[in-house]
Amino acid sequence: MYCPKCGVQQAEGNAFCGSCGAALNAAPPQPTSPTPPDPPQPTPPAPPATPGIPAPPQPTAPMAPPQAPTPIPAPPMAAPAPPPVPTSAGKTIFLTFMSVVLVAGIAVGGYFAWDTYLNEEDPDPTDSSAVSAPAETSSPADEGIAEPEPAAEPIGWTTPEDALAEQMPLEWVYDTLSDDGEIIEYIIGPPNSEYLDVVVVARQPDDSWLVEDAYPYELEDIDADPGYTLTPIDEAEFTVELFITAVAEDRADDAHAWTISPFSEDPASASFSNGDLLGFAPVDSQIQADGTTVWVTVDEDWVWDVERYVYVCVPTADGYRISDVFPG
Repeated sequence: MYCPKCGVQQAEGNAFCGSCGAALNAAPPQPTSPTPPDPPQPTPPAPPATPGIPAPPQPTAPMAPPQAPTPIPAPPMAAPAPPPVPTSAGKTIFLTFMSVVLVAGIAVGGYFAWDTYLNEEDPDPTDSSAVSAPAETSSPADEGIAEPEPAAEPIGWTTPEDALAEQMPLEWVYDTLSDDGEIIEYIIGPPNSEYLDVVVVARQPDDSWLVEDAYPYELEDIDADPGYTLTPIDEAEFTVELFITAVAEDRADDAHAWTISPFSEDPASASFSNGDLLGFAPVDSQIQADGTTVWVTVDEDWVWDVERYVYVCVPTADGYRISDVFPG
């Protein structure tokens, strides 16, 4: 037996369709056969026409009513396929895959654990930190011999000059202010600079030398030293050096301070070099017949040429000052 609505086969005795739920005891619609048309009726002959009298109308056969179209039943629809029932094959594949992953993880973990164990047991022979030093053994003969003590490092330098050279170029040393064999005072300063210092170098207990002190140099330091006498030439040369240094550094006012009349009234006494004076070097110094005036000859290195000048220095209440300058 089939469902009259969806066409799915049903078991005998079912009252409703197990697929669409339609009732199974309803009789299926019967197709209707078309009604045969009525046979044509004979038309009675018309009576003979009478002259002057119209013929009566003839009865007409009744028209058959239009027949409604017979509905055609739709073909039965196929029942939807039931959902697939999961089988045990999918579960088997999933369990197999998980087993493979688990085994691979155990194998990798075991490899790294074993490698770590081997590295701890067998250290790299090239690693010196991992190799323990052999235990030192001493023989009875060695126990009574004392090892010699290493020589002590010297406190300072071998000579005073070496001690100075560690602090500054030896070309900066102008003169020795004092020397008693244990402490030496040097007058030092950069070339062509008006700023000088006194550096003290002292002998150490192990006969080495160290620089122990330094302080600004003043002319009074020479006067205070009974072992050193400041000569007019020394003071005149120092005055000329300070003057030329101020000109080279474009400090016109400082240069002018080392001059007196008539040179102080000359614009050259407060001039600028504008960087053209590269350096200078004393050539000669002579004290004149009066015993006080000093002529200091200097070569000045300018960018265009080397020029020689003679500076006339005379004593004043403030020390030697430049009273005149002329080409040498």
